[in-house]
Amino acid sequence: MRHIGIYPGTFDPIHSGHIVFAQKAGRECRLDTIFFLPENKPRNKHNVTSIHQRIHHIKQSIQAIDKLELHESASSRFSVTNTLDELETAFSDAHLTLLIGSDVALHMYQWPDIHLLVHVFQFAIGMRTTESLSDVEDAMKHLSVVSEKIVRYSIITTPHPGMSSSQFRSH
Repeated sequence: MRHIGIYPGTFDPIHSGHIVFAQKAGRECRLDTIFFLPENKPRNKHNVTSIHQRIHHIKQSIQAIDKLELHESASSRFSVTNTLDELETAFSDAHLTLLIGSDVALHMYQWPDIHLLVHVFQFAIGMRTTESLSDVEDAMKHLSVVSEKIVRYSIITTPHPGMSSSQFRSH
């Protein structure tokens, strides 16, 4: 059975931090392929570059990198209920790992229908400088309680945990 990574995000713009995290998660979680899933209408973000430009930049950035691909979702934003059915259909023959930042991991227990996601995905959590390992581990314990299932996750550290897209937009 294939092992597939799904990496949702705004990617405005995609940068080396995204790519290094995806590659390291791929190695550590033994993923066959990692699909970048750009959100058309990210929640709580304004003045986002058009989805067409972001898709173009993702394609350019990953075209020569083994195991990294683009998956264009029919949904306008990543959500447990909308996107999960689509991904389960597209990758019905695979184990799925969701790649997320530690900033996202801290609040996943608050997502609507999160128990559905926990039953399908394991998680690769990229540590950022803004969160502590103990806070992320506590959040995963809390998520296990909320979802009534043991959450399967790996912590991924990279050489540039402070890198963010907002740094690139501000220059």
